[in-house]
Amino acid sequence: MKQTLKFLTFTGQNVRFLTPSKTEVVWDDLAFALGNEVRFAGHVPWTVLQHTGLVIKLARAEKCSKEEVAYVAAHDLHEAYVGDMPAPMKEVLPEFRPIERKWMQHVHTSLGLKWPVPAHINDVVKEIDNRALVIEAKRCDYGLAKHLEKKFGQVTDREVKIIDFIGTLNVADLLMLIRMTLSEAGYGLPADGDLRSRRCRWTKSFNYTVTSSNGITVYVVRWDGAQGWACTCPQYVHRNKRCKHINEVAQMQCDWTQDTHGGAALAPNFACPKCEGETVL
Repeated sequence: MKQTLKFLTFTGQNVRFLTPSKTEVVWDDLAFALGNEVRFAGHVPWTVLQHTGLVIKLARAEKCSKEEVAYVAAHDLHEAYVGDMPAPMKEVLPEFRPIERKWMQHVHTSLGLKWPVPAHINDVVKEIDNRALVIEAKRCDYGLAKHLEKKFGQVTDREVKIIDFIGTLNVADLLMLIRMTLSEAGYGLPADGDLRSRRCRWTKSFNYTVTSSNGITVYVVRWDGAQGWACTCPQYVHRNKRCKHINEVAQMQCDWTQDTHGGAALAPNFACPKCEGETVL
């Protein structure tokens, strides 16, 4: 089988599903994808990133070792690339499992974790994952909650309340929790990504003349990427206050920004979609 269609990550990396090793695992891709990947095929308002935060909290509450918690934190990170396919779908599409396991291996080894996961740790991961499944189903009033509770055991009200705390965390908080959990056990990625919003860094300096309201006096407004705005009018010179002349000329400066974890993705270093300048941070 050969992959002919292209698939790009948030940071613009090409994903070859049959050869995961050709895709570098980076935090920005993990955060963006998992923060938008919804559990239960989209039928509950709960993302894979939130699920990861929940299993970490559960593992710590169970007094798991740092090593065990690290593997718990990593167990679903591969879904940033292959998605969160429901177990019933995996059951009828057995050819998906070998591909998924390749990505699990790639993400684990990229983080410095062992693969295959040691058997005793794998048992811990499964137990914590199943408890999280019951908690999520119960808290979100999912129709199979009672069935899952009979299968994997009842959960306490205290455990269910953990999900409310996780729900207050944003993407940056959850990613930091994952990174700290892995770091405490000596694991992580060779290079950290960044979670800053993308914005246009309009750095071209310029002077612009503006005629005052009396139609006679002329002022010079200057923009400098390092120093910012300045104007030769009395308000700015003597009071050091931003003036109407600066406000008028400021409209020429590109003010495009984008939250990297909301809306359509723009990979780092792409040209600004508004002014088309290659100055995106």
